[in-house]
Amino acid sequence: MKKRLFLSITIFLAALMLYCETDIVGSQNDTELQGVVFMMDTTFTSDSRLIARRRVKNATRRTTIDPPWFVEGQFYTNVTKTTKLGGDNSRINIPLSLNQETFWELSFTSSIVNVQDFPDFVVSDFRAILKN
Repeated sequence: MKKRLFLSITIFLAALMLYCETDIVGSQNDTELQGVVFMMDTTFTSDSRLIARRRVKNATRRTTIDPPWFVEGQFYTNVTKTTKLGGDNSRINIPLSLNQETFWELSFTSSIVNVQDFPDFVVSDFRAILKN
């Protein structure tokens, strides 16, 4: 009986820890950073992943964006953006002063969707955020 209770509590706590560490793309609890510009670099498919590589620039913020901060975006099946596949975020661990830029990468993979079926995918709805 004690062994079963201990196992149940352990599984519950492990699930809770995984849930708490999951970053929800598009969460309203995050603080969106204003004054950043996203620039297109490349999107491509690789094995079972959709990948977007881009740059972000601190274009108008008079203050430095201090790390850690995140870039996030949403993956869509095509340019119409009527079917959303999911999203991703990338942690940026460097400060970004006015007029500086840096590179980042987002990727999407799924166990229920064959990403190779969407060669014309697009990534949109970019945000630079601070996690609250």
